[in-house]
Amino acid sequence: MTNSSLVTKIFLLCCSWWILAFLGFSSDSVSIILASIALGLAISFWSAFNLQRSIKSLTQIRWDQSKPLSTQNIRQRELLELANKFNAIFGELNAKIGTLSLEHSEHMAIFNSMNEGIIAIDERSRVKYANPAATRILELDGENYSGKTIEECVRNPEILLHLESAVKNETSLSQEIPLYDSKERWLHIQSSPLKKNERSQGTIAVFSDISHIKKLENLRQEFVANVSHELRTPLTSIHGFAETLLKNPNLSHEQSRQFLDIICSQSRRLGALIDDLLSLSRIESAEENQNLELISIPLRSVAEAAVKLCNSERIKIVEKQNPRIPVNIALLEQACINLIENALRYGGESPIEVVIDAENGFAKISIRDYGPGIASEHLPRLFERFYRADRARSQKVGGTGLGLAIVKHIALAHQGRVEVQSELKKGSTFTLFLPLTQTAQV
Repeated sequence: MTNSSLVTKIFLLCCSWWILAFLGFSSDSVSIILASIALGLAISFWSAFNLQRSIKSLTQIRWDQSKPLSTQNIRQRELLELANKFNAIFGELNAKIGTLSLEHSEHMAIFNSMNEGIIAIDERSRVKYANPAATRILELDGENYSGKTIEECVRNPEILLHLESAVKNETSLSQEIPLYDSKERWLHIQSSPLKKNERSQGTIAVFSDISHIKKLENLRQEFVANVSHELRTPLTSIHGFAETLLKNPNLSHEQSRQFLDIICSQSRRLGALIDDLLSLSRIESAEENQNLELISIPLRSVAEAAVKLCNSERIKIVEKQNPRIPVNIALLEQACINLIENALRYGGESPIEVVIDAENGFAKISIRDYGPGIASEHLPRLFERFYRADRARSQKVGGTGLGLAIVKHIALAHQGRVEVQSELKKGSTFTLFLPLTQTAQV
């Protein structure tokens, strides 16, 4: 109750006394009447004060605070029930706000840890949110992108055109875009409209780096083309000479013998190619599944077996150390044979050294020749399937084009690696690095 209200009531009380006295009431009657009025006013004042305090307590709710409404100063039953209902609603609201806050934190943690870039754009083409991956992919300026238009933030014209089209047309778009930078990357962009009550709220775009997939596609296409070529060449020879024999039954014995020799030679070449393809497939499967059968054996014994199978007096074993290592004997022999045969084919008439050594936790077996060597631009691709530094010379000396690829995957299957060093007119050295300790898995 305010001070002005209290003064008004006192004034009315005085006026009442004057009126009663004027009407001729006795002093005692006037006193009784005035006392009754005063008591009523006091009770009214007390009730109004309590009601005002209770209502004031109800108005002190703060929805951004976790403390419930205090009911200590509330006396009226109806207001107390109302306050308790407010507290119940307040508790439910706080619980829902807490749940939403937790879900928001979880979603943000997921978005921020994704490899895919995510960017949210409003209906006026302004950036609302971008996760760290999108910031990196689009080269956004730290935290200063928020609120800016995509024209101000996105530098790549194709990406910008995609995002502008997605916002303008309010439709889902999917596109693969090359990034012409030093890494030659490819991006896949999937944009979807954000709508509320059928009204556009902007667009969300997801960026995926598909460079690895594109590279695998190119390798697959190249592999299929190379396999087709390698298979077609011997098959064409076999078919051609067989057809010649069928159409010319009167050929001399020497000519027939010559044609049959060619057919047999090309058949062996075709068989060797198929065998190498199957070997490569088995090795890659063992590499992925890690199910090699490993046996501990001195490295020299494997080298000696490979040298014996190659049967050439030009090969010499040089032993610096003879470590005992866990290996799959058949696979390691195949790797050594492939490297030695490669040196015999392309090393000219130079001697070949098989050097056995160990350093830094790895056993090393190096095949060194002193032939013409390999140009540096070919070295990074030597271990690719069907890659040949000199295709004309390779066809002349034979081979399937898979030998070094097989060596590479045998090394990887043993958790090792293969390296090459070469210099023109000075020769080449291929080195297998195999870990000295491995866990044998069957």
